Amino acid sequence: MTEALRAALRDIIHRSVMGTSKLWPIDPKYPAVGSLEDRFKGTFNKGVGDKQILLWAIDDCAEKREPLPDWVANVLHDLVYRAAEGEFRTWDDAFGKIFALGQRQVRIKHLALMLRVWARICQRHEAGESKSEELFVSVGRQFKIGATLVKKLYRQVEDAIESGDWVPDRRLITSENARLSDVNGK
Repeated sequence: MTEALRAALRDIIHRSVMGTSKLWPIDPKYPAVGSLEDRFKGTFNKGVGDKQILLWAIDDCAEKREPLPDWVANVLHDLVYRAAEGEFRTWDDAFGKIFALGQRQVRIKHLALMLRVWARICQRHEAGESKSEELFVSVGRQFKIGATLVKKLYRQVEDAIESGDWVPDRRLITSENARLSDVNGK
């Protein structure tokens, strides 16, 4: 994946976690309601807080080059010492699992392809191919996914563009961004 495509995907993920986009799914148990501190505490979620939102709050501050809010610094300080004191078996106990295994993990891996699939279809369409079933099947073969999933991923990005949820940089539609050599992490 090129740096431009990775940056675009990360922007989509960041905006979804922050609650300003719905293009990337966040854990439905922890809706993006209220401030990051409210989400950590579970203020609007029956007292069930999102442990991982602490990491996103740290990331947000790092991205903006801003100091950590007091609540973030205090919680992180407490967690580090609780870990050092042997309270946690793993970091998952402190921050929660990255995502559930099984179907959710597969879905996330497929979603990570959405901009590459979209760029590939756009690139081939701009080169003169029609958006036919054959194109979706061919792109699916290249990404080792089914044509139905290709259509779904493509449509998801197109819907986000149409709704104004995401504005693509047309420079993403390049052969470099649509290349397939590293689909499986290679």
